[in-house]
Amino acid sequence: MWVIGGYNGGEALNDAWSTSDGVQWTRQITLKPYPARYGHTCINCNNAFMLLLGGASSENYNDAWVSGDGKDWTEVPVASNYTARRNHAALLYNDNIYIIGGQNNTNYLDDVWKAGVSISSAINWNRISTSAYPARACHTALVYGGKMWIFGGYDGSKIMNDVWWSTTGAQWTKATDAAAFPPRYLHTSQVFDGKMWVIGGLGSNAELLQDAWCSTDGVSWTEVKPVDEIFTKRQGLASAVLSGRLWIFGGWDLNNTRQNDTWYAFPPVEHTAAGDWLLYR
Repeated sequence: MWVIGGYNGGEALNDAWSTSDGVQWTRQITLKPYPARYGHTCINCNNAFMLLLGGASSENYNDAWVSGDGKDWTEVPVASNYTARRNHAALLYNDNIYIIGGQNNTNYLDDVWKAGVSISSAINWNRISTSAYPARACHTALVYGGKMWIFGGYDGSKIMNDVWWSTTGAQWTKATDAAAFPPRYLHTSQVFDGKMWVIGGLGSNAELLQDAWCSTDGVSWTEVKPVDEIFTKRQGLASAVLSGRLWIFGGWDLNNTRQNDTWYAFPPVEHTAAGDWLLYR
């Protein structure tokens, strides 16, 4: 698992940390670092390389950086580029990279950009959709059941709990306008135990969330409640799946206190109950 860049409450970061067990984290010595940033995305491209996209520091970025080991990062040349943004979503689907939504300094975005996964030549980004779904930032996206999915987000005035899917990136279908999980943004999502998961984030009335919801169709959602212990409330958290466990780490609370703890959960025994979330220190 990797943690790449971010914001520590005082400055944007350009470090890289990795772990194989969630306990021991190692800072990779970045000989060729990428520019410091937050609100970016980083995609695992078929376990061959990591691709870092966009984000912001003193400005919004529309660059792409690649690394095979987390230490050396190389900027990928582009033939045509996506527009600069932060707090977007990105994913790998059918050997193409998709950038979905986000925000710049003036607008929340409702576009989709697509490029081939190869980095042997300059990346050619093509905008394949606008206004196919409502504009948003701080949402999440994943691939499940042969479809791309997006969940929740924020458009500057409304916090969302809608769910959309697509098989092309150009046309999007609304699975539900109001999922059972409360509206949220700055949450995290994963595919785990054969289901899609939406976890934590910031909800209505500035309420920090510490819940976990799962679905197999994007329409019907079930809250999976732990027997005893659950991770502490947070927004801006990250997640990963490793060694049969669902992991979450990082984020911050309403006092702007940054977290560097790590939690994991095993697959639930039943669909309506789960084992505890365990804290790794």
